[in-house]
Amino acid sequence: MNIIKSQTNQQINSIVPKKEYYRYFLYLFMQSSYDLLHAMASGGTATLNLNTGNFQKMNIIKPNNNILKDFHNLVEPKFNKIFANQQQIKTLENMRNILLPKLMNGEVRVKL
Repeated sequence: MNIIKSQTNQQINSIVPKKEYYRYFLYLFMQSSYDLLHAMASGGTATLNLNTGNFQKMNIIKPNNNILKDFHNLVEPKFNKIFANQQQIKTLENMRNILLPKLMNGEVRVKL
């Protein structure tokens, strides 16, 4: 799931929700369909491919729009927190990668 507009090549199946409030429902549905998607895929030992025709044949039971909107409003803050945490983790990893070598070679000292 991307939070920014992206492009993919022909080897990637993409879902572009028609309405913003479909996003998390579709994401979680696809995540819960991992075994089915894996079983539908074919290919070599390195990667599996799921052709677009088979991907498009998947059936999704769609709740009514009011339920989808309520669900979206419930889970969106949790996903926003996940995204914020991922950004913070990246920042902390970058800081660690900069500071650790400096600590190891004595360039930076920590007062105790």
